[in-house]
Amino acid sequence: MKSLTTLLLALTGVTTIGCVATVGGNECSSERCADDDGSGSATARDCSDESKVKTVKKNLTIDSDSDLDSLPTEANGCWALDGILRIESDKVTSLEKLGDLVNVNDIEIVDTKLAALDFVQEQVEVFGHVRVQGNAKLTSLSPLRASRYTGTVSEDFVPFYVIDNNAELTTIGGLKYLTESTDQLTFSNNPKLTSIELPELTKVTGTGTFQVTGNGITTLTVSSLATVTSIDISQNPQLTNVSGLRVTLITGGIQFKGNPRLTSIGSMGSLTHIGGNLVVDDNDALSDLGGLTSSMQKVVGSVTVTGNQTLANLGQLTRLSQGIIGTVSVTNNPVLGYCAAWELDRCVVSGAVTNTGNGNTQTNCPHWCP
Repeated sequence: MKSLTTLLLALTGVTTIGCVATVGGNECSSERCADDDGSGSATARDCSDESKVKTVKKNLTIDSDSDLDSLPTEANGCWALDGILRIESDKVTSLEKLGDLVNVNDIEIVDTKLAALDFVQEQVEVFGHVRVQGNAKLTSLSPLRASRYTGTVSEDFVPFYVIDNNAELTTIGGLKYLTESTDQLTFSNNPKLTSIELPELTKVTGTGTFQVTGNGITTLTVSSLATVTSIDISQNPQLTNVSGLRVTLITGGIQFKGNPRLTSIGSMGSLTHIGGNLVVDDNDALSDLGGLTSSMQKVVGSVTVTGNQTLANLGQLTRLSQGIIGTVSVTNNPVLGYCAAWELDRCVVSGAVTNTGNGNTQTNCPHWCP
């Protein structure tokens, strides 16, 4: 794991600033302070002076409140964790005893009953991976903030994000600021998560997939995403729109499946080829594939377009100048005419084409190929 000796000097302009408590007219600087109301809750120190932030190099697992009573001595002040912070089990009731933690390499919050991430500091930066999974009561990922580390890192430093199976989660908080995932990027099975906005995300690389499945979102915004290994947007019953998705390179496949209210798949105006399979399956409100523009020329894998109740045309799929390497299946799209799939068969070099269960079944199909 990398050293955090110079880590705080490499932050991308984001500084964690807390409140300075006053007790008896003096700033509380050496001991954690009680709130003015006398409740005993910890008040955040001012940790803006980076030279006063102490670094702890270790992995730290918290699976009960008692684990918080034996923290490293550096946790008595402003501190950073160069390692993995894993918080697990329903026996953890609060994170206040972590004190003035300002940043951490990696964080895992798994199977807790925490309703909130009640860190003392208003913002806790994460430079590596984030896993938030199986938390039945958690409503928000604030104060976590995804931040990019620009210094020298070891090979095992792999930023990835898994937000999965959190029944009450409504917002991803500061994770919206993530810029890159070098492996998996997953938002899945979060039924009350109504929006995913990732305006600064530029690429998802490595062997992972950008996966958005089983959430309550109505919109997905990825306006800066340029490069991605593969995309899976599936089983989101309220999703109506994918905003942006101006991707220029998909090295793997892309799938839109089981999104009954989806009307738009974004505008991929710079995309020239898809390196794997293209699947458009069971999206009943999707009327066209306009997101695939005239720049799109090739699908390296197979193409499946099936069970889309209002799909009326195949757009650029019928004009791919470099063809489809795999097979083509256009089936059970009742509004899409038989001739649309027939035109794809005639105008695009591809593997075997299956054209069944679509609109009219006329055999005299006029067509024009460039």
